[in-house]
Amino acid sequence: DVATVFLDTEFCIRRFTGPAAELLHVREGDVGRPFIELAPGIEDPGLIEDSRRVLRRLIPEEREVSGGGRWHMRRVLPYRTSDNQIAGVVVTYADITSVKNWANRIEVRESQQAAVARLGQLGLDITDSRQFLTQVAKVVAKTLGSPLVEVLEQESGSGRLRLRAGVGWHRGQVGRSRRPAGRGSLPG
Repeated sequence: DVATVFLDTEFCIRRFTGPAAELLHVREGDVGRPFIELAPGIEDPGLIEDSRRVLRRLIPEEREVSGGGRWHMRRVLPYRTSDNQIAGVVVTYADITSVKNWANRIEVRESQQAAVARLGQLGLDITDSRQFLTQVAKVVAKTLGSPLVEVLEQESGSGRLRLRAGVGWHRGQVGRSRRPAGRGSLPG
């Protein structure tokens, strides 16, 4: 299931596998054509430069590339003939989408755990509730990548929520802005 394409020293297509035909949108009529003339189904702007480097140094290159909602590990290796002559490069694309998705999930989880630890440390270090809530809003904004964060407090007996701390709010709104607390409002 690894998409493989063989390019000569001028980066013209010599051979390719079935998965390469599907991934790169190549067909039998493309054999002999320069690879750069094609519009492959994957974003790989560094392929030709990496291929040149492999031909110069004879050291394989690899890079993560994406296209069509999938991620691939692209490897470029020197292509040797049976008499050990360099005839071009072999380019392979292995689907690593599931690995990338898991890595992203782990990264998000690490960020969340670091934020929880930071909030715990803030709780130990800061005794002023307003300063603490302001710092909490900043940590949450950074962790979530959100330009707008609010910490609301329910006012006793009024059925309203007061903005106690936040990030991204206009000057003067923190401490003064109030919102309905009922089911019909977003914060409620």
